[in-house]
Amino acid sequence: MNLALVAPLVVLAIGVNLTFGFARDIYFGLVSRRWPRTHGHIRDLDAYTPARRLGSVAGVEYDYQVAGVEYQSNRYDYTGRDSFAKDIFETFSVGDQVAVWYDPGRPQRAVLVTGVRAGNFGRLLFGACWLYGGWFWLMQVR
Repeated sequence: MNLALVAPLVVLAIGVNLTFGFARDIYFGLVSRRWPRTHGHIRDLDAYTPARRLGSVAGVEYDYQVAGVEYQSNRYDYTGRDSFAKDIFETFSVGDQVAVWYDPGRPQRAVLVTGVRAGNFGRLLFGACWLYGGWFWLMQVR
């Protein structure tokens, strides 16, 4: 393999991964609007400040039942990978009863907030830029 192809192929692979991952979030965000709803309870709230991030992000864990089977999840929504701690801590407390939307075909997949936001499409565009950049670079090297 020509070593000049390695870097563009890496950028292309990153673009493919980002684009499909962000497209997946948009898909599940959209279909989550039609998922059935059940009730759940907040088990744990946690806040932390990752490197290179302004403000804290929060993790939320909750449990819920579907057809008598107990499930646990930590996905807040499909709008991004992290949620700002302020938003979650102002909305929830440990022990609160919450509405949980779950995938009827795979009940262990659930969210507390359905839908997509503008940020979903921004992230998809970001991934597509990596994809296009890798493809363009690869075509230049070939």
